Amino acid sequence: MTKVLLPQSYTEPLFERIRSSHRALNRAVGDGGAQNKWLLVNSFLAAFEHLRRPAGYQLACVVTPRYMDSESRMMLVKTDLPTLPAIPDAVARWEYDFSFVKRVDTRPAELPEWIEWDVAGHIESDGSPESYFERSMFNRWIEQLLNFGHPVWWPSYEILFGDEDSATRLASCQEDGVIPLSAADVAPTVEMDGTTVTVRFYAYTQYVEERIEEYRDTYQEGRWASASFTQIGRGRYGYMV
Repeated sequence: MTKVLLPQSYTEPLFERIRSSHRALNRAVGDGGAQNKWLLVNSFLAAFEHLRRPAGYQLACVVTPRYMDSESRMMLVKTDLPTLPAIPDAVARWEYDFSFVKRVDTRPAELPEWIEWDVAGHIESDGSPESYFERSMFNRWIEQLLNFGHPVWWPSYEILFGDEDSATRLASCQEDGVIPLSAADVAPTVEMDGTTVTVRFYAYTQYVEERIEEYRDTYQEGRWASASFTQIGRGRYGYMV
């Protein structure tokens, strides 16, 4: 088994690129409106240096608004053109239902055949330890990229890099007892054992309740097999949108 510690010199620039791309796409969406929006979001995937789109596909995102809220969903569009075709009628009619709860796991029957719903299963990578970490990050944005208001959760999270800020976060989340981890212990790692790869990272948020969670994603033969998380510490603060 090989265990790779991902250094802050890699993880911090990665998240700067993710945040920058996320901000730019939010500006492109604008102030909402009553109609569903259909955007080309290849630029977001470009923030992940070890991932790429499958040949012949563009990465799109549909945004479904509601007053003071919106939810979104990325999907792959099969086309050789550098732009998107018109939004499919079925997608244009989708209504806000709080993070597409009814559509997350299975492909909606109304989608045209040129849309690939399983984005996580089709995004390609170079097989490096960094690529598995990037897949774990990217996959969590598939249903969160352009959400606004109540459906937002993942954009509120801060990945701990194992630095001084991580030590500060650990110290602020000890309402239930001392967390037996140092800042260095919470840096992201990737374990590669034959065809099994495990990505482990820690994330901090104040959304609803200040807390730190440990995440573990398992990949089997290159495919995302399972994901789990455990809350390891709780703080005093929190907020709601």
